[in-house]
Amino acid sequence: LFRSLSSSKSDPVGSLRDTLISTRKCCDHPYIVDPSLQASLIGGLKDPTLDAVLDLGTRASGKLTLLDEILSELRNKGLKVLILFQSVGGSGRDSKGDILDDFLRIRFGSDSYEHVDSGCLTSKKLAALNKFNKEKERSFFFTGDTSLPSEH
Repeated sequence: LFRSLSSSKSDPVGSLRDTLISTRKCCDHPYIVDPSLQASLIGGLKDPTLDAVLDLGTRASGKLTLLDEILSELRNKGLKVLILFQSVGGSGRDSKGDILDDFLRIRFGSDSYEHVDSGCLTSKKLAALNKFNKEKERSFFFTGDTSLPSEH
């Protein structure tokens, strides 16, 4: 199997790395893999409203479609949700965190979640967690990058 995937017999480690990167890409949102895809798909919409653009981005990813269904059900049950993700690679606009942030803000409202960025101070992380944990608070999602530094 390795030989069939290898594009270079002289650099098997590099070929394996390339194969693993390609495999990881198939699990990412398509906008991360090909940033030009979003503009191309939106250009095909007859009425590019915010909801239409969100629906298009959600349907472009099987994981995001499933997450949409699960989160809607959990919200209806009054449960709170912790979503952790790991940003890998560059810090372009269409990172996993940006796509998730846009999705939650548009679908559920900006007051429905607390988000901790990778450069966030510890005091701000704690404030966001405390706000999320308050029983009467409207936020029911908490998102954070698992590669957050422990102290700032």
